[in-house]
Amino acid sequence: MLLNYNFSNFRSFRNDTNFSMIATSQRTLNQNLIRKNDLRILPSEVIYGANASGKSNFILSLDVMRDIIVAGSVDADTQNLKEMELYPFAHKSEIKPMKFMLDFVTQGFRYEYGFSLEVTPFMRGSRRIISEHLTCIDRKG
Repeated sequence: MLLNYNFSNFRSFRNDTNFSMIATSQRTLNQNLIRKNDLRILPSEVIYGANASGKSNFILSLDVMRDIIVAGSVDADTQNLKEMELYPFAHKSEIKPMKFMLDFVTQGFRYEYGFSLEVTPFMRGSRRIISEHLTCIDRKG
């Protein structure tokens, strides 16, 4: 079950962007929440906004992360990965890595998994994973 998703430097998202399924301290509709590992988790969320505000890029970032994880490589033959080097911050002299991170619960364990990916703008085939981590945050039950 997804708890948090964080990414940065991907397409129109330069800064850290966090998507959280963890409920706030507000107690209205408390009975509708999912409870796992002492957390109060929202059963669903909605992404909305004006045209060209980044909704599709947000979903695409999840697709890219999934493709890399499932393929086990940044060189997988998927449409999402073929176009990854084409992002809007290419005119900057400083190249920062793309970062992807998931916080999730499965089988009673809470994990954090993430990786950083270095790509050279407009140069396909120059990508590489520069860091990766998997941390077991806690175990309940």
